[in-house]
Amino acid sequence: MSGEAIRAERRWEALWSYRANPPTVGEGATRTVVPLSTFLDQIGLGDDVTRQGPKPPEVSDDEMRRMMAAGKMGLVI
Repeated sequence: MSGEAIRAERRWEALWSYRANPPTVGEGATRTVVPLSTFLDQIGLGDDVTRQGPKPPEVSDDEMRRMMAAGKMGLVI
């Protein structure tokens, strides 16, 4: 795989992970979800995504279940 293909794969994995289990900050009533752009900056993918332009398509819950059943996706807890 080329470097660009590896980065693209990492971007998609990060987006799937964020959608499945978005990171939160705070406790109780002050708990908020970390914005996607901040999350991507923290894992080193922020610049790549902001240069890309349009957002990726929404993924349905059924499609997420199929991906998990096929072993292509998992939840990180």
